[in-house]
Amino acid sequence: MKFVSTVLGALLLPFSSAMADLQPPRQEPLLGLRVSSKGITYFVYTAGCTQKSDFEVYTLESYPPQLNLVRIKPDTCDAYVPDGKAIFYRWEEVGLPRGFPFKVNNPVQNFVVPD
Repeated sequence: MKFVSTVLGALLLPFSSAMADLQPPRQEPLLGLRVSSKGITYFVYTAGCTQKSDFEVYTLESYPPQLNLVRIKPDTCDAYVPDGKAIFYRWEEVGLPRGFPFKVNNPVQNFVVPD
């Protein structure tokens, strides 16, 4: 019986991996957000090692376009950073022209008024 469960597990492993790939990426919870004429700044949680390269921005084509910030690499450090980390994207990086209306789908705790 153990042989059958081992073989069955080995056969199902590729399917479970494929199913994991079908899951939508998890949106990063935001501490805040700032919008300016140059781009958008996301304020994200960090434990001290977060970098811009740890994220990807997905732009869903709809009206208005929907931006989704997704963390692709976890922050495994253990520093206390209560204000988080600012991650800036130029409008060109998110695929939107300056001044174009858009929606941010990430949960946001605070909205930082543009300066």
